[in-house]
Amino acid sequence: MGPIKNDKHVFVLDGFGHFLEKATFNLGGMQWGLKKWEMGDCTGGALNICIHITWISDNGDINRTHIKIYLRNLKLNPGSKQDFNVNGKFNVDLGVLSANVFARFCRLRGYNVLYVCGTDEYGTATETKALEEGLTPKEICEKYHAIHKDIYKWFNISFDEFGRTSTPQQTEICQAIFTKLFENSWISENTMQQFMGKDNVPFHTVMFPSTLLGTGEKWTLVKSISVTEYLNYESGKFSKSKGVGVFGNDAKDTKIPAEVWRYYLLTNRPEVSDTLFTWKDLQAKLNSELLNNLGNFVNRVLSFIAKPKGRGYGSIVPDAPGAETHCLTKTLAEKVGKYVEQYLEDMEKIKLKQGLKTGMRISSEGNAYLQNTEFWKLYKEDEASCAIVIRTSVGLVYLIACLLEPFMPSFTMEFLPPFDQSSLDA
Repeated sequence: MGPIKNDKHVFVLDGFGHFLEKATFNLGGMQWGLKKWEMGDCTGGALNICIHITWISDNGDINRTHIKIYLRNLKLNPGSKQDFNVNGKFNVDLGVLSANVFARFCRLRGYNVLYVCGTDEYGTATETKALEEGLTPKEICEKYHAIHKDIYKWFNISFDEFGRTSTPQQTEICQAIFTKLFENSWISENTMQQFMGKDNVPFHTVMFPSTLLGTGEKWTLVKSISVTEYLNYESGKFSKSKGVGVFGNDAKDTKIPAEVWRYYLLTNRPEVSDTLFTWKDLQAKLNSELLNNLGNFVNRVLSFIAKPKGRGYGSIVPDAPGAETHCLTKTLAEKVGKYVEQYLEDMEKIKLKQGLKTGMRISSEGNAYLQNTEFWKLYKEDEASCAIVIRTSVGLVYLIACLLEPFMPSFTMEFLPPFDQSSLDA
């Protein structure tokens, strides 16, 4: 989980959220060590823990403090999918992609995450599609469940569980819920009016939670819901039934990398209003943002380091003492620090589109940093300053790769393995 900061104190936790027994820090010129910690009374819910900590310095001075730790356990469910149309195409749902991004972000933050999805295999659509293709409902479900899994795997969307509504376990749970509702007299015939919003919002926010509450059981209920507006296609709307739009198998057949599709869909995510998919916009974002911004920065840094000595650094990140006194580097560090804080705030609030844009702004700052420092001149004229610029830029590439992992996991996996993180910590 990393360090938790409270005023001037830094409390180091391991990956499981436990305080390290030998955690120490320097304050006021003295080395302080952990003496004891204990649970304390704390308001704010069962998922919060307050801890009272006593620290002791080398000369015996005592210092006490009190912090609150927020424990996070999340279950993410983008809803089950039932997509059958005349061409056998299905859409890579923005809800599924968005949930995948947030699940990846939460894991990077050290939260316990369960990311589940599945195929909805009951209903009229299943029966009519089976009749069209001359198959049984079970056979049509087997076919399209496999198609869904294959496309999601190509799209780098990984689930902790990708289930099916037709399994014996699912059937048992569904029938148990119905029985409980019937026993509790919640099932009756009435006439009512409903005012529907977009897609399935009323079902997931009103009808289904009400169904669970009616059983009297202690189900885990939804705490928040992230809703997108419509992503339209060119001059009209996506339509699976009419084959209008670009769908999961279409995207794969274009040979455009999955990371490009992920980036475009997420940067165009309709969070507050409808947005529009166009092929020209896809090409423009690929060229101006992924290639000219991100790709340009990463390539300039890594290719320069890879050049042999005399023209580069022979694939070795240079030592760079004195970076804290380098004016342009200090300015960059201040800007990037604010961007990282903004990124974390955006992602915690599930503002995925804004989080992605914030991460990309760091890449823009990196390009500007390289340009302003004129590192190619420094290499010949000021070796120490050049080393600072290049080492800082390598660290920035590492940071960007980490921040963009939820959005473009293959990009991160391509750039992180060559780095020895310990060589960047100094």
